[in-house]
Amino acid sequence: MAAVRRLTGVFVCISLSWAAPASADVVFDWYMKTQATIAATVGTPAARPGPSSLLDLAGVHAAMHDAIQLIERDFETYSGMTGPRTGSPVAAAAAAAHRMLVHRFPAQATELDAFYQQYLTANNLTGTEDGVGAIAGRQAADAIIVMRAGDGSSPAPTMPPTPAVTGENAIGKWRSATGMPAPWLGSTKPFTLRSSDQMLPEPPPLLTSLEYAEAYNEVKRFGAKDRSSRSADQSETARFFSEGAQGYWNRTLETLATEHGLGLGDKARLFALVQLAMADSIITAWNSKSHFNFWRPITAIRYGADDGNLSTSGDSTWEPLLPTPNYPDYTSGANNIGGSAAYMVRLYFGTDHMEFKLKGAAGVDRPYKRFSDVAADLVDARIYQGIHFRFADTVARSQGQRVARWAFRRFLRPVDDPHVVNGDDSDLGRDAQ
Repeated sequence: MAAVRRLTGVFVCISLSWAAPASADVVFDWYMKTQATIAATVGTPAARPGPSSLLDLAGVHAAMHDAIQLIERDFETYSGMTGPRTGSPVAAAAAAAHRMLVHRFPAQATELDAFYQQYLTANNLTGTEDGVGAIAGRQAADAIIVMRAGDGSSPAPTMPPTPAVTGENAIGKWRSATGMPAPWLGSTKPFTLRSSDQMLPEPPPLLTSLEYAEAYNEVKRFGAKDRSSRSADQSETARFFSEGAQGYWNRTLETLATEHGLGLGDKARLFALVQLAMADSIITAWNSKSHFNFWRPITAIRYGADDGNLSTSGDSTWEPLLPTPNYPDYTSGANNIGGSAAYMVRLYFGTDHMEFKLKGAAGVDRPYKRFSDVAADLVDARIYQGIHFRFADTVARSQGQRVARWAFRRFLRPVDDPHVVNGDDSDLGRDAQ
C-alpha cells in the first residue's frame, strides 16, 4: 500500500510551446499541459474569464484519477464508474487528460492530438498494454463529460444584467465600469457540493459597526500603496501571494508527492481532491460575491466620509498596493481556493504539522511547518495588498475549509473503507444534513 494510505484515515507562467517530457510524471505533466492549453486561449473567444479555468483543472484531474482507478481500484471514482479494466495506468491517465482537454478546448484539438502522440512516443507508451489502458482512460473521461453536461461552465452562458454583474453606485456596494468577469460562475454546477450556495455565509458587518471600522482602518493603513505601515516582511508576503493559489499549491503538491513517495494512484487522488475543492470554492466565492455585492476597500476608503461610521475617515486619493480585481469583495476568491487547498492537503496527510516549502513563482519558496499557516498568511496578504477587508478573507477561508472537508469525506474515498468520514457535518452548510 502506498505511503498516503498509511497516513490518511495569478497562474503559473508557462511556455505555450511546452514539449512532451521524455520521462513520464503523468499527473504533473498533464497539469502543466492543461495550464499551457488554458494560457493559449488568452485573447481568443475561448479565453477563460476570471478564475474559471479552475473548472478545467478539476475536470482533467478527476478524469486522470478515474482512469487510473479503473485499473488499480484502490479508490472510488469521481463519476461512479467501476472496473475492472486492464492496461497501463500511465497511458490511461494521459488518454483521459487528452480526451478531457479536447472536449474543453475544441479549437486546440489538432495541437492537443499532436502533443498526445508526441507524449506517447517520448514515454514509450505505445505497446499493447498502453493501448488497452488508453481505452480505459477515454472511457473515464467520457463518463465525466456526460456527467458534467450542461453544468454551465463551457461554453460560458450569458446572463441578464444585474447589479452583481455591472456594479452599482449605492454606498456599501461594489462599483465597476466594465462589469464582473464570468458572472455565471457563481451559478455553475459544483463538482462535489449539492448547490452553489450551500456554503453561503452570513452577511458582511454593517457599515456602522465596530468590526467594519476596524477592518476598514486596518486595510487603509497596511494596504496603502504609499505611506503604508507595512513592514518589509509584510510587503514580501503581499508580493509572494500575488500569484493565484492554484499555481503555488500545485507546484507544492508535486514536491510533497515526491518527498512522501506517493504512488501513481495516490498522487492522482491528491491532485484531483485539491482541484475539485478549489473549483467548488471558487464557485462558492462567486456565488457569495454576486449575492452580497459588497464594495472593495478602494471604493470604501474613497467614500469613507459617507458610510455613516464615525470611526472611519475617507481619503479620496487612497490607492491599494496592488490593482483591485474587478469583482466584489465579499467573500475573497483567493482565500476560498487557498483555504480549501491548504485544508485538503491537511486532511489528505492526516496532520497540519509538516515541514515543507511552498513553491512560489520564479523559483521563490517560503518555508512552513503547518499547512494552516499558509492559509493564515494568505488572509494577511490580501490586506497588505490593499484589496480585501479582513472579514472577507477570514470568512472565505472558512468557506474553503468547509468545502474541502465536504469533498474529502464524500469523494474519491478508499474502496476498502468508504464510509469513514472522520467527524460530523454540523458545520458544513445548510444543506449538509
